[in-house]
Order: sequence, then C-alpha cells, then structure tokens
Amino acid sequence: MAGAFYFPPLETTGEITCEKVQPLSTAPLAEGATGGVEVNIREDSTAGQGRKDKCKLCPTEEDPPQEMNPEIVQGPDGNQETYRVHLPGAGSFRCSETELGFEVRAAVTVQYRYNSWDQHLREWSTPEWLVIGPLFNIRAEPATAVAAVHFPHVLCLAGGQADISQMRIAHFTDVGMTLEEPTGVRPFHAVLENPSFSLYGVIFICSGFLSIPVHSMMLIYQALRAADTTLHLYLIPNDGSLEKAIRKHEEKHQSVSVDKPPQTNGPLYFGTDYTVCCSPEAEITPKKLTFSYTSWENRQPFIEVFIEEMKRSVQLSVTESSSNEPRWEATLRPKDVKRDASSGEHHAGGGTGKTMRDHLLDTLKNLRKGELKEFKSKLTDIELEEGYDHIPRGHLESTEPVEILDLLVKHYGNDYAVKVTMMVLEAINQRALAERLRSAVRCSLKD
Repeated sequence: MAGAFYFPPLETTGEITCEKVQPLSTAPLAEGATGGVEVNIREDSTAGQGRKDKCKLCPTEEDPPQEMNPEIVQGPDGNQETYRVHLPGAGSFRCSETELGFEVRAAVTVQYRYNSWDQHLREWSTPEWLVIGPLFNIRAEPATAVAAVHFPHVLCLAGGQADISQMRIAHFTDVGMTLEEPTGVRPFHAVLENPSFSLYGVIFICSGFLSIPVHSMMLIYQALRAADTTLHLYLIPNDGSLEKAIRKHEEKHQSVSVDKPPQTNGPLYFGTDYTVCCSPEAEITPKKLTFSYTSWENRQPFIEVFIEEMKRSVQLSVTESSSNEPRWEATLRPKDVKRDASSGEHHAGGGTGKTMRDHLLDTLKNLRKGELKEFKSKLTDIELEEGYDHIPRGHLESTEPVEILDLLVKHYGNDYAVKVTMMVLEAINQRALAERLRSAVRCSLKD
C-alpha cells in the first residue's frame, strides 16, 4: 500500500528546521513497557484553530516538546499536501500543523501526510472499531533515528468510560494490517516506540453500546454566495485533518470563517444526537445532527443556519438532544459577519478598465517566490486597525496570489485590503510596489 502514494524526494539537509522553539519535553516514555499501557496525564496541544486548551477536563502539559513548522509540499495533482521537516538533532518535537510528534535520537528528515481511513480500513474494519485520530503516511531518513512517534487522538481520557486498554494503533503495510498496542497513552497522543514507517493511525475497540467521550469543536463558516446571512456549522472531533478539509472546501466556495470559540463544554459522544438552537429564531436545517467521525476526504456533515436581514445579535447554542444539556454556545453580532465582498468593487482610473482587485493581484504577482513567502509571514503580524483580525497563518499555507487576494478581500474588504497590502509591502522593503499600488488608488479616487 505504501508504495502507491506520492512523496517528493527526501532531502536530508536544507533550511527547513524548527521554529517557535519551546522547552524540550522532559516527560519520559514508558521504558520497558511490554503488555501494559502507560498513562501520562501531562500533556497539551499547540496547533490549529481549536486545538489550544482543547479540553477543560484533561490536564495540560507542563513541559511541551519543541514545536516544528514544516515545509508544505504540493503533490503532482496539487491536492496531496506533504509535510517535510529536517530535525537537527536529538530531542522531542511536535508538528504545528498536524500535532504529529517525534522523539528522535539524532538528526533526521521526516515526511508525512494525511491519508484515507476509508480507503485502507474498509476491508479490515468491524463495527466495533472506532477511528479516533488521523491516518498518517510517514517516511523518515534515516528511519533508525526516530525513537518514537506520538500520534494525535481525540479520546477524552478524563471524560469517563474511556478504557485506554482498548486503544490500538492501526499499522498498514504492503502485506496487510496489524493492530499494535501503544507504548504509552497521553491525553492527546498515543505513543509508539521504534516504528517501522508506513501508514499509522489510532483506533478504539468499542464493546457493546458504550458511549465514547471525544474532544470536539464547532467551526462556523459564512457562505458569502448564499442569500442574506447563511452559516454552515460543523460539529466535529477535534482532529486537524477534518479542520483542514473543511477550511479548504469552504474557501473553495468563497466562504469565510466566523471567529468564535470552537471548544465544546466538555467531550461529545459518538452516536449521540445534538440540536442547534438560535435566539431569536432562524431557519435551521437540519435541526439535529448525529455526532460521528467522517474521514477528511469525504464531505463533512453540517447544519445550515439562515438569518434574514441580521440587524441584531443572535445566540447560537448546541445541546444534547435527549437531555437538553448545553454543549456549546456563542453570541453572533452583526459585525461578526461579512457583507457582500463585491459590493464595494470599483474600477481604477486611467481608462485601464481594471478593478482594484486587479491591481492588488498584479501587485502580488510581482513578488518572487521568496518575497511572497515573506509577504505572507508579515501579513500575519502586521499591526491592524481596531476591529480587524489577522488572517490565520494556516490559511496562508501554500497559497498563490489569487488565493491571497481572496483572503485579503474577505477579511478586510477592498479598501482596507489595499491599505494592508501597502503596509506589508513597505514592511518587507518592497516600497516600489507599494508606491505603484498607491498610484493606482489615487487614479481610482480621481475617477
């Protein structure tokens, strides 16, 4: 199986190393563990919109590993994103994009990507097997330098009814699949020592009708192409592969993220129905959703909320259908949602027939590859006017000028997008481009 997936050539040297360095983890793995599973309730999560402080019940990690920011490489079809990082020496590291962790003995280059549970688990799975984390395809050079891999999982260990002895790491190879017992289980990771690399992911063997507590999150997107205020609400396990898949799908359809706290009030449970409510009333379709794990390559289920002429704040909430117990809530204000991004479009002057978007795009296309990377980096920390938020760093990964333009206009509208672009250009010493854009703005104002 592993040979069927594209990986760019491994590079054992290069500039991709670790950034945003935090103290090295000193928490030991389970030494000499054979049949048992070690529980180490001292861990935290550091990546993604909803993965910081993802659980109010599970303790956080006092000594987190070094956070690594990988290079993201596109495959031949433009869809197979591969993460690549060169770890310079022995230590404990965690990926800022995927939460995949590595304990390494020496310098090593690692490549990994999300893979399809549906494609590989179908012929082996039974109804008692529950997917509780992403499936990864991993390569390392040299492989012997990796002492252990920390695989992210969504099981809430502090939520009750979570028998960690039933957790397994599914390992797929060319000859079949094996279920391996993790060396250790931590609040957000299952640890496997001395791995032989291919496809790995965490599952849970569930007996009977036991409810399984799951770290969960709510994502909200506004569909700008739809009428009035149309929201898509996603209630999902707190899994980076699902979050990324939803973001890519929604942005492809010109939707924008609505920034609200994503964490639920405690764990949710697979197979349980949850109801969305809105006050004052709105059109909600469907009103109820059964919580489940849907692999990232499939369309994620969502609830649509339609609010006609939103002129005042509304209260959104999610309750457990059978008990009406509140699980998530947020206040949505009129300023939280976007108006039609095209409504403010105007043409630049000079008889060119170009719109302001055209001039913004021309400016971005004039940046070389390295300059564009610098532009995106600075865009995430430039000082903004009150009331505006930065574009999340993850949304800018692997984006080209057209996609960056869309993000700028969605977040800031046409006029402020121009101002932000000029500020960033000047901050990265691209003053000539900034002045050229400024001249186009002057021409449009004259007309």
